[in-house]
Amino acid sequence: MVRIDKAKSNKIQSCGCSHKRINSNNTLIVSKWHQIKQRCYNPLHNKYHLYGGRGITIFGPWINDPNLFVQYVVKLPGYEKYPSLDRINNDGNYEPGNLRWTTFQVQSANRGKQKNNTSGFIGINHNNKGWTARIKINRCKINLGTFDKIEDAVVARNNYIISKGLSQYSIQHI
Repeated sequence: MVRIDKAKSNKIQSCGCSHKRINSNNTLIVSKWHQIKQRCYNPLHNKYHLYGGRGITIFGPWINDPNLFVQYVVKLPGYEKYPSLDRINNDGNYEPGNLRWTTFQVQSANRGKQKNNTSGFIGINHNNKGWTARIKINRCKINLGTFDKIEDAVVARNNYIISKGLSQYSIQHI
């Protein structure tokens, strides 16, 4: 809070709200850093197998210094606009050049191929009717059709991703 006489005399340039917002966001980002560290390095964490168990690590200087992590991520494009911090390459590490601020929709679609994938393509399954192309965004499964050729299913899925403006890493298996 700022005293009105200080504000009127121009001795104070800010009420401190933006400072509080930055501190609040930094606290949230430090919390994200802690969660990331747990997923990557704590074998007892329930999602370790999806991160550390797959070899996903944190950039060396960030491992024990959350402030360096905060300093980097607050400078990334979209920090003020988007709510979700995401690895661009889902198989890559938490490191400079592989992080972005994005929407929850893009992040939820940014998943890799599942272990039980038999087609070799993300989101493409074979059944008795042919090759089915699907995508999952925000927990919503979208069936893109069934095709005689696997190539046609892959093209349909890729065209959907492009038409919706999802990134090249927005490929997810159902």
